[in-house]
Amino acid sequence: MTKRETSGQITELERGRKYSIRVRLAPDNEHKSWHWSKSRKVYGNKAEATAAMVAYKQELEDERSGKNVTVAEYADMFQSNRKALGTVSVLTIEREQHEIDRIKNILER
Repeated sequence: MTKRETSGQITELERGRKYSIRVRLAPDNEHKSWHWSKSRKVYGNKAEATAAMVAYKQELEDERSGKNVTVAEYADMFQSNRKALGTVSVLTIEREQHEIDRIKNILER
């Protein structure tokens, strides 16, 4: 990872008590250039805000790499991608959706 990919910003909102953190993100499918993540408020001292920013960076990296995706979320994304391709019949999509829903119900128990 380059230094720029891991850069972030900590803004003091209330002296020594409250901070706002955000992370600089690399271009992706939705954004053509570098962009900022949504900001988060952190209550505590600056060291705690720095630790929270590092944790937030890791959370965003995991999210982008798919590490935090549940089976149900993955199945829904997979199914929507197959629909978008248009190479599978409507009946096949409906049958598979029924199976996906059945599996999700089993996993929720």
